[in-house]
Amino acid sequence: MLLTPEQISEFPVEHFSPSSIRKYLENPQSFFKSYIRYEWDESTSPALVEGKTMHKVLEGYYNSVIEGTQKKFNWDKAVDEAIAESFTPEEVKKVDWGKTGSMEKSITTIRSAIDSYRSELPEIEQVVSVEERFLTEFEDLEGVTMPIPLKGFTDLVTLQGEDYVIRDHKFVSFFVELDKPDEVAKYEMAAVPYFFLVRKRYGKNPTKMIFDEVKKSKNRDGSPQCREVVIELE
Repeated sequence: MLLTPEQISEFPVEHFSPSSIRKYLENPQSFFKSYIRYEWDESTSPALVEGKTMHKVLEGYYNSVIEGTQKKFNWDKAVDEAIAESFTPEEVKKVDWGKTGSMEKSITTIRSAIDSYRSELPEIEQVVSVEERFLTEFEDLEGVTMPIPLKGFTDLVTLQGEDYVIRDHKFVSFFVELDKPDEVAKYEMAAVPYFFLVRKRYGKNPTKMIFDEVKKSKNRDGSPQCREVVIELE
């Protein structure tokens, strides 16, 4: 037993998540402030607002895929509605634009990135779930129940043949450098908790997690704006 019932009852967090695990590894003091003391910075960044808005658009698109109505999906309308929802006066006040950011610049970035994703749609055989929320106990590879639950949100759970594949949208300024282990490790660390969450939910080991990187700025050489980073889950 990793923890006794008494230790579990006194454990300082109710659950772990991919983001909290990464935060603990990067900055334990920041983890303590956010996940134990519940002291959150109410301000946000342009990148976070942009990412949230673009995820909202893709959530609508992939729900239409499940419904079989994707050919009728109105991309422009979906983008306009997501922007209107994200850039209300109250939300705009929370954004720290810094020296170079602005609402207009972020809106341009959102439209450009969605256009890039739309023109380079990944080939997906079957969408199982969109923006699925997980909060559950889980077992290790030997079937032993772990003492602290896991929480997470998957952008997409898909099927390739009989294999479950997890997909995550990443809107980035630069593609990750695949020859740098420390950069790839960030994706690997994120994939592992999702492996256990999807395994618990669907009763089968997912075979891979694909991070769909979408470069927000246009490549001058006309090269692809989107790229798959595949983490094999063995």
